[in-house]
Amino acid sequence: MNTCGWCRSCLSGAGTYCSDLYARNFGGRRPDGSSSLSLSGETVSSAFFGQSSFSTYANVAERAVAPVPKAVPLELLGPLGCGIQTGAGAVINTLRPAAGSSFAVFGAGAVGTAAVMAAHLVGCSRVIVVDLNPDRLSLAQQVGATDVIDASQGDVPARIMDLTGGLGVDFALDATGAPTVLRQAADSLALRGVVGLVGAAPPGTETSFETGLSITRGWTLRMIIEGDSVPQVFIPQLVELWSAGRFPFDRLVRTYPFEDINAAFADAETGKTVKPVLVMEQ
Repeated sequence: MNTCGWCRSCLSGAGTYCSDLYARNFGGRRPDGSSSLSLSGETVSSAFFGQSSFSTYANVAERAVAPVPKAVPLELLGPLGCGIQTGAGAVINTLRPAAGSSFAVFGAGAVGTAAVMAAHLVGCSRVIVVDLNPDRLSLAQQVGATDVIDASQGDVPARIMDLTGGLGVDFALDATGAPTVLRQAADSLALRGVVGLVGAAPPGTETSFETGLSITRGWTLRMIIEGDSVPQVFIPQLVELWSAGRFPFDRLVRTYPFEDINAAFADAETGKTVKPVLVMEQ
């Protein structure tokens, strides 16, 4: 991710909310309007997340670079830059659940499963995962979930209330971006609970909440970008946790030769692979 480094958010250590975030990461150009890529003299859109993709070499904005140990394979570390960092950071940096608290994760893709591992890491006593894919629910149980719920089977908030003795969960994280799921996450909260949203929905998407009784519950909604991380600090920390066997995000990663890109997309869509990584031959 590229940030300006001098706006109020950047100077306060919250670069994920940089005032120039969208242009620097999704505008296709450097801040001066130029591109770092060209083909046969024609300008090619570049600077996606400050680096662009699908190339053997990359011209990367300095603020989008995070140092990592040379001994750790880059094809494994690649997913830390977005999905894994987002899920883990939402737990560790933003929501910060206390040991012994309860946590529900909606969506068991790369972001959601990283959040499951992080919730287990910080000592949540109950980690509930909601998804539609049985393979992903099974994997979530292997990396820290205490309970799993098939979202197609009945009333999800009611089932979470049953699992928590009618109290609800202290924290919930929506990694889907679906308005109906975010509403379910909010309805699953305990008094003064907190729900975080990391799933990206199309611009203009709205979610409705009941407000009459909700005011008496005192719950909080947090919007979270990239796990509120400072990548140059947080990514090395995640690498250290992985090296110590405490954050097994490698369980989510499967590599594919670049020419198998369509198979990688298909496997991700079906849930066969949680986090596909394309590898180019040098």
